[in-house]
Amino acid sequence: MILFIAAMIEEARPVIDKLGLRHTETKPFELYQNDDFALIVSNIGKINAAAATVYGIMKFNPEMIYNIGLAGSINHDMHYGDIIAVQKVYQHDSYLPFDDERFAYFSEAVELATSVGAFKSGTLATGDSFVDNSELKKKIAESAQLVDMEGHAVARVAMLHDVPLHMYKIISDNASESAHDDFFGNLNDMSHTKISEIINTLFTFD
Repeated sequence: MILFIAAMIEEARPVIDKLGLRHTETKPFELYQNDDFALIVSNIGKINAAAATVYGIMKFNPEMIYNIGLAGSINHDMHYGDIIAVQKVYQHDSYLPFDDERFAYFSEAVELATSVGAFKSGTLATGDSFVDNSELKKKIAESAQLVDMEGHAVARVAMLHDVPLHMYKIISDNASESAHDDFFGNLNDMSHTKISEIINTLFTFD
């Protein structure tokens, strides 16, 4: 079984359609599945993403997990519509006043199993706050090229359960003051077009 985690139904819909998944549960999460694949719509944020990933692992014992969705660019080489194969991910909105091993949980990036192929590769920074501030964007850009609100949570849970995680993000905005309008303005188009492209690239259809 291969498990997909998507934050929003708009991001999930192309996967559901391409893989022919059927709706099977509403609680605790919206779940779609067939004999080979399962997809959980987690909703937005790290807590939701972590809970959905734990639920999916416990229910399906998947051989691998895919996290696919939209993200903001904080790097001038990553443009609207680019598909990014995420190689590692960390969280940018945590703070502990320690500089020893107690800080490692928050500070260390999680390495992923993502295959790059023809896509660009990058490091993702995750936070519970939507990034639409140029000053915050500049700070995060010291360590990452793109931002989202779920990736690190999915990655951390997958790592703790020794499940390989492949993560692909589509650039929907530039994480600046116009990010809100750009993200929601591009949500349906980018999800339909680019997530369909990812699924067509990763999987063979008869």
